[in-house]
Amino acid sequence: MSHLTFKEHLFLSEARRKDLKYSEKKVKDQLDRVSTVLAGTEAANMTKLAKRYARLEVSLKGLKEKHDELNAKLKGQFTELFDAEDAVLTRVVETAQFTLTMAKEIKKGPTQEIDYEGIVNALSALISEELQPAVERIKKQFTKEVPPKEPPKRLSVSKEVVKEGLWDSFVAGARAFLKGIMSWATRYDDKLDALKRKLGV
Repeated sequence: MSHLTFKEHLFLSEARRKDLKYSEKKVKDQLDRVSTVLAGTEAANMTKLAKRYARLEVSLKGLKEKHDELNAKLKGQFTELFDAEDAVLTRVVETAQFTLTMAKEIKKGPTQEIDYEGIVNALSALISEELQPAVERIKKQFTKEVPPKEPPKRLSVSKEVVKEGLWDSFVAGARAFLKGIMSWATRYDDKLDALKRKLGV
């Protein structure tokens, strides 16, 4: 049985659910963000997936760094086995278990890049005013609208997300806890002073 990925869970249904509360945020009078809060089993499942996703991201980053480091080291040792002139040839190194192949290092010559828009503008400047409307009609005839590409659905996962109002609740709770500690400490000091007085210390 195949399981849905984290992204598939998020984008499987584009419609907002009736059983969830959503909050919207505007930036410069434009709706920019919509968020919702999960609870219970659904929140636990999403958290579990997010943790796996975050661990994989860290692992992939570490693997890529190791891969790049090993790749550079391997290329360095590989090229030391051949003359510099051999770079234009396909080079092969064989061991008891592996065959390593490095492609030819062919340096390409310069290529030409033509600025067609610049050419059209330069030619348009040479055309008389009487012919300019005809030029504009031709440009319009050979101009077409290209539909925009579908934007990719990018996902970022952070370990902890502090939502609006959550930080204030945390601060209020911390202050109440600290106040309780200070009250207990004061009572403790009073009892200690009373005990000292009884003992004549």
